[in-house]
Amino acid sequence: MSIKKILQYPDNRLRKIAKPVKNIGRITKKIISDMFDTMLAHKGIGLAATQINIHQQIIVIKKNIYKNPSLILINPILLKSSGNIAINESCLSVPNIQKKLIEHIIFTLMQ
Repeated sequence: MSIKKILQYPDNRLRKIAKPVKNIGRITKKIISDMFDTMLAHKGIGLAATQINIHQQIIVIKKNIYKNPSLILINPILLKSSGNIAINESCLSVPNIQKKLIEHIIFTLMQ
């Protein structure tokens, strides 16, 4: 188990553009494991690698948020989104702030 420090706004490293993952090997799998450990330790439901100062296109989403298994997105490309839902949104990098947002609920991603 490895819990990483989460960057906090206004840290400029949060604005850094993440690079595509080139190889899903041992190092990438360790990053993903650390991301899940960090997200769960901070009671989050999702985490981008950039939030732990790893600037690669990796996102993890907690199991059972929408009754699906845990989700790992590597180099995601959003093709389409539709449907709306109003939810209270928060972010581990911007603590103690919640905002009601209208979010898309159906996504089509390129595999």
